[in-house]
Amino acid sequence: MRSRAPALLGLLLVLVAATGCGEREEPLGEDVDAYPVLVGDARGQEIELEGRPERIVALAPSVAELAGELGAGEHVVGAPAGVTVRGALGAPRVTRPSGFVDVGAVARLEPDLVLAGSGARTDDLETIARRTGAPVYVQPDRSIRDVVRAVHDLGFLLGEPARARVFAASLREELAAVEEAVRGRAPVRVFVDLGLLIAPSPDSLVVDLVRRAGGQPVGTGNNGTPAEPCQVLALRPEVVLRIREPVAALPDTRLVCPRRPSLDVNVVRIPGDLALRPGPRVGEALDTIARALHPDAF
Repeated sequence: MRSRAPALLGLLLVLVAATGCGEREEPLGEDVDAYPVLVGDARGQEIELEGRPERIVALAPSVAELAGELGAGEHVVGAPAGVTVRGALGAPRVTRPSGFVDVGAVARLEPDLVLAGSGARTDDLETIARRTGAPVYVQPDRSIRDVVRAVHDLGFLLGEPARARVFAASLREELAAVEEAVRGRAPVRVFVDLGLLIAPSPDSLVVDLVRRAGGQPVGTGNNGTPAEPCQVLALRPEVVLRIREPVAALPDTRLVCPRRPSLDVNVVRIPGDLALRPGPRVGEALDTIARALHPDAF
């Protein structure tokens, strides 16, 4: 009988080389158990699972949509308001449209994994972890790179690392195509208005999208303070990107300043569930913003 030692030795060397690169590889072959897994989240905490989660509660639309995209929708037993999760039929809502989390409802669902966004209250997450004993993963979501990282994280947690790798590759390809279309063009000065002329943080996803779309964000870093129209126009934006939320939308603030009556600014409105959501549609968000800033590039 032919010895299997050389083949096993070769496989061992491949695995050693892969782990030495600092990146976790998906299991080799269908019969290899993907667990246990250890994944770091946005808080820097390590999330450990010994087996595939069967009861998942998602507290943020982005992680809910990503779970559905990765084929785990049938295991989502609790979902946030205002989102449709692929494969999750009849999952009760555990948040309100405002984002308020019903901690009691989460606990009653007896999850073995909870997925949250970075906007979740720390007290709520600690209470959920204490009452359910379930690991709580908080998605990194401040940039496109964070979104791709979250795809891989969730792939390991949900037992779908190969599917996550394929989806991440397609997402990178979609993003690269948009960035290539605007490459070499003069940056467009952009003021992002989250409502009442409040600009986002400079390390937020929407600002990263604007930069990658060929824009130069202006007026960021005002700590959530509303600006006056004259202050915004003094920044000489070429485009004001107004993020419109579908629920409880704030009224548009008119950009009128007596000191700058001749300044013409293009105002573009983009839905908040596209521009602000670090989920599977982030490529579509980049494409939409890029077309608004550089329409002649497409």
